[in-house]
Amino acid sequence: MDNKTTTDSGSVRMVPVSSTDMDRLQDVSIHIPSFLKVGPERVIMGSFFTDWYSKYENFPVYQDDTWVVSYPKSGTTWTQELVWCLINDPKSPEANLELMKRFPFFEFESLRSPDLNTTGMRKDDPLPPGNTWQISHNLSAPRTIKSHLPKELLPQQIWQVKPKVFLLSKCCFYFYINFRTNSAVLLTLPSALLKQCTCLTQK
Repeated sequence: MDNKTTTDSGSVRMVPVSSTDMDRLQDVSIHIPSFLKVGPERVIMGSFFTDWYSKYENFPVYQDDTWVVSYPKSGTTWTQELVWCLINDPKSPEANLELMKRFPFFEFESLRSPDLNTTGMRKDDPLPPGNTWQISHNLSAPRTIKSHLPKELLPQQIWQVKPKVFLLSKCCFYFYINFRTNSAVLLTLPSALLKQCTCLTQK
């Protein structure tokens, strides 16, 4: 994407991050070549998000869905397992399936290149591009889905249908430090908080 281009995708504006912000983000990203500030809160998202936003916005939501929404590294995985076991039989054969098949990561497809090398991956592995999106669509009711998206980027139907939503809240500074330490991807953090956390780590 041209770093001087502003994109309007539906009702959400996406603006490429500044060169200064890009320098900071490169320190914590190993999968995404460029980043955008998305929506009124200027949430930092990877450039692949432009290809997926309209699909996420229009994703069908059902009243018997259960969503776990959180910052990364805030206890999401164990919460997913707990919620799944409360809804389903923990002794059922399905309980032995990978968590990503029982409780898919909603925006996972936008976090890596569609040209990801899938050599050695199983055909039913959630990791190859497109697989997690298909799993989300093909889940049997009641569906369980996780997301790290902020509220303004979640499917619109969530606010009309009103499924169960578990919101996990934890200090964004811990989230930022954890991703810095693990050299992973820093996403879904409003740019103001990103700047604040970066300043704190430099003191």
